[in-house]
Amino acid sequence: MAFGPARARAVAALLASTAVVVGSIVGAAPATAAAPDAPALLSPADGATTSGTDVPLTARATDPDGGSLDVRFEGREVGAAAPGSAADPFTFAVLPDTQNYTYAGRQGTILAQSQWLVSQRDPLDLAFVAHLGDLVSAYDIADHWDHVSAGLAPLDAAHMPRSVLPGNHDFNNATGDLSWYDRYFPPSRFTDTWTPSTSRYGGYLGQNLFGPDPIDRRNMDNFALFSAGGTDFIVLNLEYEAPAYALEWGRKVLAAYPERTAIMATHSFISTTGSRRTTVTRPEGTSPARLWSEFVSQQCSIRLVVSGHEHNGDLGESRRTDNNSCGQPVHQIMTDYQDRANGGNGWLRYYTFDPAAGTLRATTYSPTLQQYETDADSAFTVPFELTPATPAPFERIDSVTAASGATATTTWTDLEPDTAYEWRVVAGDGDDTSASAPRTFRTPPSGVLADDTFSRSATGSWGTTDSGQQWSLSGTSSGYAVSGGVGRMTVAPSGSRTATLPAVVAQDVGIVADVGLASAASGSGTYASLVARSISGSSYRARARFMAGGDVLLQITRVLGGTETVVSAATVPGLKAVAGQPIRVRTEVTGTSPTTIRARAWVPGAAEPSGWLVTSTDSSAALQQPGAVGLSVYLSGTAATTTVLLDRFTVQRPGTTTPPPANVAPMAVIGTPVVSGRSVSVSGAGSTDGDGTVVGWDWDFGDGSSGSGASTSHTYAADGTYAVRLTVRDDDGATSSSTRSVTVSTPPPAGVLARDTFERTSSSGWGSAETGGPWTVTGAASRYTVASGAGTLTNSTAGGALEAALAGVSSSATEVRADLSWDRTSAAGALYTPVTSRRVNARSSYAAKVVVPAAGRFSLQLVRRVDNAETTVASVALPLTQVARTRYSVATQAVTSGGRTTLRAKLWPSGTAEPAWQVTATDTTAALQGPGGIAVGSYMSSSATAPVATTVDEVRVVTVTP
Repeated sequence: MAFGPARARAVAALLASTAVVVGSIVGAAPATAAAPDAPALLSPADGATTSGTDVPLTARATDPDGGSLDVRFEGREVGAAAPGSAADPFTFAVLPDTQNYTYAGRQGTILAQSQWLVSQRDPLDLAFVAHLGDLVSAYDIADHWDHVSAGLAPLDAAHMPRSVLPGNHDFNNATGDLSWYDRYFPPSRFTDTWTPSTSRYGGYLGQNLFGPDPIDRRNMDNFALFSAGGTDFIVLNLEYEAPAYALEWGRKVLAAYPERTAIMATHSFISTTGSRRTTVTRPEGTSPARLWSEFVSQQCSIRLVVSGHEHNGDLGESRRTDNNSCGQPVHQIMTDYQDRANGGNGWLRYYTFDPAAGTLRATTYSPTLQQYETDADSAFTVPFELTPATPAPFERIDSVTAASGATATTTWTDLEPDTAYEWRVVAGDGDDTSASAPRTFRTPPSGVLADDTFSRSATGSWGTTDSGQQWSLSGTSSGYAVSGGVGRMTVAPSGSRTATLPAVVAQDVGIVADVGLASAASGSGTYASLVARSISGSSYRARARFMAGGDVLLQITRVLGGTETVVSAATVPGLKAVAGQPIRVRTEVTGTSPTTIRARAWVPGAAEPSGWLVTSTDSSAALQQPGAVGLSVYLSGTAATTTVLLDRFTVQRPGTTTPPPANVAPMAVIGTPVVSGRSVSVSGAGSTDGDGTVVGWDWDFGDGSSGSGASTSHTYAADGTYAVRLTVRDDDGATSSSTRSVTVSTPPPAGVLARDTFERTSSSGWGSAETGGPWTVTGAASRYTVASGAGTLTNSTAGGALEAALAGVSSSATEVRADLSWDRTSAAGALYTPVTSRRVNARSSYAAKVVVPAAGRFSLQLVRRVDNAETTVASVALPLTQVARTRYSVATQAVTSGGRTTLRAKLWPSGTAEPAWQVTATDTTAALQGPGGIAVGSYMSSSATAPVATTVDEVRVVTVTP
């Protein structure tokens, strides 16, 4: 069929129009649906502490297109790592300056710290414990070492990764002598198998681990290894003001472990103001300023420095951060609480490393006070990047369907107590989803909704509870403060104040608090109320009315619309309130229609009453729902302005038993042993138990023998020094131990007046001879020292004289023997060492004087001294040349018969054949014919070069036949 031109044009137009219509129906895309908005999280608030472990979650989701949405609640534990990731948070603890706990009566504090750290090993994931030095107060007092050694023993028993280092009180700073420190904390004390096995003692300076060491410092400078949070660590412990040899060794240690993150511990590094001292207090010491510039800042593996030592009253905390030579931050943190009450009140510090968050969080806690310190110097967080873990994924909690713009709610149940959680909401419309930003909250401790020990300082507020809730205060802020471990609320006559915790909303609740008055109650009294179910001006209350005279009336009241009604009341039997001392009040509010309210009160420290003193029920409609908690105070118009004190305000679920205070371990105390020959009598009767009774005493005498009883005795089979250990047990089964050294020896034979081998250590005086009593010294006691089995007199003044005497010896027929040596020759000036065989008094005596003139050959002089006027009775030059640091033996006699005294003396190199008497004389001076003691001295002429150190050993004094 053929079309004409006109018809063809018409068909073409029709087809074109049809194509347009079809294109509009088939080819055009519909409008795109909008994705849901990011959901808004409503509650709980970000960072809140919840009132329980079943947590209601609410959110609002909206969709621009309207309609219903799938609202999915998701959550995870904060810091939780994905399966297979090991980078979990862990803790590193430090024990600063325990020196003031080593005095008798305080040693239980160290034990409490150690026991608490062991108990927190799992809860804190405690990886390491480092002591920061000044273990003891005086390095040469055995009791101090016994106390700290026993106090730290629980860490040993638990195989805890641990270390110690010496502070300035732990060794002789002048000489570097470490014998006492090494006796109690040798390397062998730390070579047990630690738990976990990835931790171990590394070694010490003197062990020749990295080539020959120039000196053996034993455990004074040491290192340890541990792994935690997916990171390998090294702990480098350096002695106080570490000399150059210690720093060079430290460089070798760090170079041997380049892959490990280093923590350096030393006793002194920064002051209470964060500055670094530029001076030193020991020979060859390195100042903290140089320790930073020449060592720490150049060792880029050191990320953290912990130290103690510095204190200024209650101020004993500081920190600073500086970049090292590699441009990396090094945190330097100091803690020292020794100036605080009771030698430091048990405060310690631990650091929680969180690899996922890249932070280090400091926490300060006292096991003895059971309190945290939360001011900015005591609780803080600093950046600390470690290899982070892969975070655990969010997991579905619940899904609900909600209309756009409506509130969606679910409850996250069965959460762990005292744990931080993160949650978010994902909204979906079937095609698209949108997620909210996450929020965090923390669940309360088990059964506990809020807790506050007021261990902080604040003026004009009460701040935030230990469990994280903010106090809301009525009235002027000037009436509120926190200090001295209590919250303070000052009220004028006819005035009232209320402190509430709006974030703690509960229906069934228990409250326990310690409440007291700073001054005695007056007028018609002071009213202090524990408040529950506080709702728009209505509440239930347990009210303690402090009466003039000390009586306390306990009341249950109901407040409705501002009107308070007493519904039950009773006087607390046997209780008298005392200014400054709290009473403890407990109340519980449970149930609805009716609600039961009950309360009781007692004196803290006494047993809590088993029954409720006052009880009532009420069904007021306004109060049959959850409400806030707090404390309210009212002062009668006839009373004087009063400050109410609040301590340990705890809110918990009804029926929750308030955790009893931790059992206080007994304190083992060994009295001064009584030694007679090889027999020793010991007493542990001075041992105490702070919360009970010591019921058992077990003794280990250090020779395989044992005993029991508060007091006992033992006889050793051989002479020697033994460690006597006492373990006491209290009525709760807890134990503690103390160790004390005793030295026994065969009773001296008849005629022995004195004997001293100087097997002890002293930095000030010579102490007591093994037989013969105490040495008395002239001049500064610091010039007389005992170490390495000898006594030393250090004469540092030309023309000066020193003398150490045994005044308890008395004889008129005496022989004195001793070994002598000198640290220099006579080239710098003549040496004089009188060995006194009869010392009638400090001014009159007979002596054999050992003289080394400038020529270097010995001579012996027999001299008498009357009223300090000295006369040489006889002398002899000896064919013997003095050699520095060589021992010579001397013997001298003073024997009186018939008013005449015979004097004799001899000198010879120790270890060679003893000669006959080399010089003899007689004397009849009347003032010297009576009995006297003995002495050893040192004298330098005014032209000699000081100093000279004279060493004395093997002193033996006997009576001889006239």
